[in-house]
Amino acid sequence: MADILDMFGDGNPFRQAAQPIRKFARIGLMERPAPGMMRVKGTNWAILFAILVGILACHIVAPGTPRPTPLSSSEFRVLELDTRGMLTDMHGDSAVGMDEDGELWLVNVRTADMRQLTNDGHYKRGPVLSDAHIAWIEEGEDIQLPGDDGRSKNTADVFVMDLLTGEQRRITDMPANRSHLRISGSWLVWQDNRNELRERRERYDIYAYDLSHDREIPIAVIAGNQKQPSIHGDVVVWSDNRDSPQIGTRDEGCHNLPDRHCDIYSYNLATGEEKLLAQTGTNNGSPAIHGDLVVWQQYLESCSSLIVLLDMGTGEQRDVGTGGRSNTRPLVSADHVVWAEKEPCDVGGFPRLLANRSAAGAFVYRLDTGQVRRLSNYVEAQTLLHDDMAVITEGCHMPSRRYALFLD
Repeated sequence: MADILDMFGDGNPFRQAAQPIRKFARIGLMERPAPGMMRVKGTNWAILFAILVGILACHIVAPGTPRPTPLSSSEFRVLELDTRGMLTDMHGDSAVGMDEDGELWLVNVRTADMRQLTNDGHYKRGPVLSDAHIAWIEEGEDIQLPGDDGRSKNTADVFVMDLLTGEQRRITDMPANRSHLRISGSWLVWQDNRNELRERRERYDIYAYDLSHDREIPIAVIAGNQKQPSIHGDVVVWSDNRDSPQIGTRDEGCHNLPDRHCDIYSYNLATGEEKLLAQTGTNNGSPAIHGDLVVWQQYLESCSSLIVLLDMGTGEQRDVGTGGRSNTRPLVSADHVVWAEKEPCDVGGFPRLLANRSAAGAFVYRLDTGQVRRLSNYVEAQTLLHDDMAVITEGCHMPSRRYALFLD
């Protein structure tokens, strides 16, 4: 075992990650056992070898991706935000979020002023914001499915508020579970399982709603799972496994189960044209769009991922950073891409030996220079972006710090 570790230099992250295994060897876990204990020794060797392989695989970084430069306190102007709960979306100078009771608050990210928007006792989730509206998901009653198995399904509806008048209304009425709500101008998009309620696994389609004409439009209603929509202007993008909808097994590892081999699609609401933007044979998820720019997370066989940026106008595609194993939710504006590389925080004193905590945090990529800056080193940071302002939320399960960064 020592020979394997000595293949790496002292500064190599592979060697650093393997130190817990070297420690086990020193305290006698691998010492020669008494007769009759050889089988235990072999089992220990197998377990430790598997752990080492996992560490090495999950620390591989694809070549050619930009390396982050640590955040300097003088690099960006920072404004602390003493808000309630988690911030979920921003537009212009405002961000929207929920307090612990599920009520909505609006915060000005330039002045830190806040105002409460709702106080009706209904728990809300995933609020999104435009210049004229706030929309959110509100959980409904569970529905009992026909048949003898006694199964039920969760339901949820989309609500919208006019910011000028304060008027609220529900815009969905067909039983379904809905999530991943997004807004741009007068358009809303979300994922919706109304057509596949009887599926044991959650499978979704994509729908849009035009607030200016009070009409709903199906965007992607086909077999498989269409999920994680994003919208800017007239264009919707999402992650789609229509070409690999078979069910996988847990033994296939990482994020590359057969039913997670997802591609990236777009749909133009003005022209009705659908396009395939990315197909790699692996899992591509969490797309976001701004103008002609689309960014998403591409999972790799090594348990890591890339943040990929596509210019739909020129067809140019480039890798702008690494995203780790968790969902990063990358976001893009005209000048920047932001994302978070996450590792689980330690809860109840349980250590995460395989976590690459030194790489965790929030990051920004400048489109004009190709430079990557680290905005936070927190292990589970959340990011928001609008134009040249980013909002970072830090906290383990519950927000503990929120601040705005001015990237211009």
